[in-house]
Amino acid sequence: MCYINKDEQKALTQIKKKISTIQTDHIHSKGLTDTEAEIAAKVGLIDTEQMWWWKEDWQKGEREAENNIAKGEVTEALRLEIIRLKSREMPLLIFYHTWHFHSFSRQKYNIAVSIIPIR
Repeated sequence: MCYINKDEQKALTQIKKKISTIQTDHIHSKGLTDTEAEIAAKVGLIDTEQMWWWKEDWQKGEREAENNIAKGEVTEALRLEIIRLKSREMPLLIFYHTWHFHSFSRQKYNIAVSIIPIR
């Protein structure tokens, strides 16, 4: 169990809302501030090692990538994301995923790419 002060307790409600929105409505979400991420990690809402992913600067990139995918600009978005991650000077694991689904008699193939920085 950890101690959180009154200001942190007040902020916790907003932090929980932001985390929930990131998980359920990523395009319309807003990432955590540095302070919010620290509080969320302190109380166990997010993993301390993954605080970077929940912060607004990272979430902004996630939203941009989602919007680029929706606009059919996957290749350019992927290229820019790899450049951005490489600028952090971390080795990367890159996985390509394909799947097929059938919706309203139109078959569609999707390709997704997971880029995982290795620390």
